[in-house]
Amino acid sequence: MNYSRIRVFCLIRNRWQIISKNYELRTLVLLAPMFVIYEIVQIGGVIKKGWFIEWVRAFFWIILNSMQILRKRRIIQKARKTPDREILQGGPIPFAIDLIKSPLEQIGKNFLDRLAAFYWKQIERFI
Repeated sequence: MNYSRIRVFCLIRNRWQIISKNYELRTLVLLAPMFVIYEIVQIGGVIKKGWFIEWVRAFFWIILNSMQILRKRRIIQKARKTPDREILQGGPIPFAIDLIKSPLEQIGKNFLDRLAAFYWKQIERFI
């Protein structure tokens, strides 16, 4: 499956928006190291696939719209009734399988899945 440039941009941008608006602050702090690792791996993938410009565009879109995202975050967080610990669970990194085309990409996905499972076991009780 071919991903258009706008689809790649929206996937990256929307993932960052969903995480920043919906997760509790405690969860964001606890998951921050895993988010950083994921982004490093993702940057490698987007460079390999020729989508680095879309990643950069998504990054700057988030920065330029951060006040609007924070306003929406405040509204969402005030309305929350269910804590993250009742919603989130460990498991493989959610990933579109059709993006994995090479053995190196499969190794990267397997690495992230194992690392995420290990990391989740370490922080789960604190969420």
